[in-house]
Amino acid sequence: MIKSVETERLISRTDDLVRYAEKHGSAVSGFFDAASVSVVGEHLSRLGLAARGLSYCFFGGYAGAERQVLVIVDTAFCPYGYFCGDCLTRAGAELSEWRVSAEAIGGCGDYGYDGNYAYGENYEYNGGCDHCGSGNYGGDTDVGGTDDGTAQRGAVGHDADISPDAEKNCGMQLCPTAAEAAGLRYVHVRGSGYYELDHRSFLGAVLALGLSRDTVGDIIVRDGHEAIIITVRAAAELLLSQPPVLTYVGRDKVCVSETVLPPDYEPEKRFTELSITVASPRLDAVVSELARLSRDKAKAAVIGGVVAVSGRVEQRPDREVVQGDALSVRGHGKFVIGKSGTTSRGRVRLAVKKYN
Repeated sequence: MIKSVETERLISRTDDLVRYAEKHGSAVSGFFDAASVSVVGEHLSRLGLAARGLSYCFFGGYAGAERQVLVIVDTAFCPYGYFCGDCLTRAGAELSEWRVSAEAIGGCGDYGYDGNYAYGENYEYNGGCDHCGSGNYGGDTDVGGTDDGTAQRGAVGHDADISPDAEKNCGMQLCPTAAEAAGLRYVHVRGSGYYELDHRSFLGAVLALGLSRDTVGDIIVRDGHEAIIITVRAAAELLLSQPPVLTYVGRDKVCVSETVLPPDYEPEKRFTELSITVASPRLDAVVSELARLSRDKAKAAVIGGVVAVSGRVEQRPDREVVQGDALSVRGHGKFVIGKSGTTSRGRVRLAVKKYN
């Protein structure tokens, strides 16, 4: 991979997170886009974190999220809530996000929880769930970025030899504490319905409050007048503060509240149909047309590592784009390449779907 200045900076930030996790027990990044997740995932896979007692996963609030945070944890720490006194003596406050509710633990097999446990009491962890083995941590699994951008897990999570049926019956997910570890919040922003609001409208209104882009994850727009904004905890506290600070999106007055997403949530994907013509199906030519950049700037963007193809950073400007490729251009959106044809002048015509 050609390492641009931005890529080097991204890798340096990742190394800082790893060192922090080694010292404090856990570390959580801000939100990465799909291209950055690919770069960071490849870098982490080369570091051999399992041998250093660390595990990691990417999580964006729901399966298939475009923007995700990186969570790194020391596998010596109990991911089921530090109920024993020993855990609390080692940076327990740093890892409070990993607490799983008493209700979840009480309802999942035999954790020795009697329903009357109160924080601060001594709790003896008895080795995991008798039904599926969850909690018997230490199974080393393959980790890293995935092609579809879905959440992944490292050594943390259920042991590799536990059957999917057992996990399903137990009611626990593969990475049961990903949401708690990431500390993500879901903010519902609802307009009046009199104005059409899009992703750009909601993002602009949030960033205008002074929040940085890496504190804001996916923005799920629904019905053109409301959205669920996934954020880190600090950003959510600002958006949900009283008196409210987010009162308008565009010209529309909005109401803000906290919400949740169901575990099996899948957002409805909406596209705008486009048709473009390019001299050739080279990646830089297609990016130039889709992002409305000059050919030189499009080529520089590809070489600079800000373009991903089907979830992986692609830095070859002459790479040919084919039907089915999903292009993500940082700052310009995501596109799916459809059928191709040829114009009467010999140019290549491409059908493209742009994510709304």
